Order: sequence, then C-alpha cells, then structure tokens
Amino acid sequence: MAQVASRQETTTRIDWSLDYLFAAWADIPALAAEEWPLWSHDQQVEFFLDWPVKNSHLGLLRQWQAEGQMTAAQAARFAALLALIARNRPALAAMDATLG
Repeated sequence: MAQVASRQETTTRIDWSLDYLFAAWADIPALAAEEWPLWSHDQQVEFFLDWPVKNSHLGLLRQWQAEGQMTAAQAARFAALLALIARNRPALAAMDATLG
C-alpha cells in the first residue's frame, strides 16, 4: 500500500513540475519582449537569482525519466517541455546579457 501511495505522490510531483516549468518557460518570450525592459535592474537580478530554483525541477524531471517513473503521457510532455526550452533559451540568454 505504501508503494502505491509513493507512486501516486511521484506521479503528482511529476505533473506539478511539468506544469510549473511549462508555465515558466512559456512566459519567457513575452517577458523578454514586453516586460523585461520595464523592470528595474534589481528586479532583473532577482529574476536570475530565482531562476535556478525554478529550473531545479528540470533536474528532478530528468531523474524521474531516467528511473522510468514517468507515464507515457508524462514522457511526451517532458519531450515537449525540452523542445520549448530549446526554443526559448535564446530569449532567456538575451535577457541575461542585458545585465552586463
């Protein structure tokens, strides 16, 4: 019974992490184009100080995938997330470059 509960907890955590990172990475292009120039330098620095915490979920997802703990649907969503990250990483790098 504990193993079933643990598996359900992991499934829930995977779904939550996927949702969290999809939202964070999907926002990057609009943030870079529209909001970033309006933010103060301190707000921009804070964003990049917080980013590793957000992105730590990516490491967890990689671990769960490697351990075979994702469902087929979760694995497909993870692949889509990785594609989203690849598309939006240049915008994030451009934002970082403005901090000089």
